[in-house]
Amino acid sequence: PSCGTAVNSKSKKPGSKRLPTLTHLCKESPWPTNTPPKYPSATFTSLIGGNIGSAEFSPNGNYILSPARDNSIRLLDSSSGICLRSFNGHTNTVSSASFSPNGELVVSSSYDRTVRIWDATSGICIRVLKGHKSSVASSSFSPDGKLIVSSSHDDSLRIWETATGHCLHTINKFHHSIAAVNFSPDGHKFAPLVFLAENFGAITSELLLPNRNVLK
Repeated sequence: PSCGTAVNSKSKKPGSKRLPTLTHLCKESPWPTNTPPKYPSATFTSLIGGNIGSAEFSPNGNYILSPARDNSIRLLDSSSGICLRSFNGHTNTVSSASFSPNGELVVSSSYDRTVRIWDATSGICIRVLKGHKSSVASSSFSPDGKLIVSSSHDDSLRIWETATGHCLHTINKFHHSIAAVNFSPDGHKFAPLVFLAENFGAITSELLLPNRNVLK
């Protein structure tokens, strides 16, 4: 049996000026009634009922990957919304999940202080990357898929080798929690989003050299 379904959204009542909230979007379309929607409007009920940290399409656009409220990750069919697979293993909230560039692997980060690498087809956890001293906020692959960068509330970034799971470099220079991090398209830079205050952040850029040193 599938672990979720999709239902069509209902249109807003004519003349209503109420802006749609996240809860309302689960029940009604955010598009005005006199404007045809540019995209299919559907609600994936397999994701409702908990906080959603992220959602990402597969490289071919056929699937959607998103953390669920039960510390798992759901793989959804992007057309039907049906849950095709669950990735189970994290013991706390999953903060992010994303595909490798070729779509064969999935990397996830969690408040259980780990980063995990999964086989996208089988849902089996291949490696557990340990080293962060606090919850891991995000993780992502490099454009060639050979490296993974992760950010944590221990104020550090870590660069891992995908093939072995070895931590190649740890960067402790921010003195603030790092909410998210991602590689640039050429793989030579990554941009961490640093928490400087409760409601504000700053984006900084670091240059990643081929020898995996970081310019300061």
